[in-house]
Amino acid sequence: MTDRHPSLVPVLARRRARAATLGVALAVAATSSGCGLLSNFQAKPDPTRFFVLASATDATRVGTLDPSRTVGLGPIEIPNYLQRPELIVRESATELRPSTFDRWSEPLDKGLARVLAQNLSYQLGIDRVTLFPWYSNQEPTFQVRIDFLSFEPVASREVRVVARWDARRLGSPAATRVQRESVISLPIGSDDSASAVAVLSKALDELARDMASAVLTLDAAGPNGSTTPPATSPRR
Repeated sequence: MTDRHPSLVPVLARRRARAATLGVALAVAATSSGCGLLSNFQAKPDPTRFFVLASATDATRVGTLDPSRTVGLGPIEIPNYLQRPELIVRESATELRPSTFDRWSEPLDKGLARVLAQNLSYQLGIDRVTLFPWYSNQEPTFQVRIDFLSFEPVASREVRVVARWDARRLGSPAATRVQRESVISLPIGSDDSASAVAVLSKALDELARDMASAVLTLDAAGPNGSTTPPATSPRR
């Protein structure tokens, strides 16, 4: 090892002391800064809420379908603007507002099919409703097809559901069918999305009642019977 000149020893010692002091200061500063950053980035509660439509099984049934008959539901179509996870509010005839935090827990068309199938099953007093598509060897007696034109709350604190649908007996002449356009407007008690989803669910129950009545009409008319002409059934 090379001997240091005696006059350099005090200088080197002071440099080492300053370096050690600086190192401690930097470590303290880094620790303090890290704590500050951590405090700034602490996890905050996620405000996102997820909703599902609910079926209604406490209403009076419209009737009971012969258990030997089966019902198929679908296809179900919804507008492109509803094919997204956010809940949509209609501000005007030409303006839509997607919710910042409120989401559907499932694709809306799947939720509509699930709830309408449950409601139809209950209203008709049958075990279940088959969802489209089905196997050819499982073709139902009746089919209900739906095209939703709107399914959303509007800014005036109501929900508006417009659906064109038809019910028909499969394997029978085209005349043995019921075609309708249902227009359902129901008030919402508040601006909260939870209230809107609950009222939308209620609107689906009313829609299912109309469809169940149509199926019973077709069943009563028989394979070659006549049915009611196309109509619109608005209600508030």
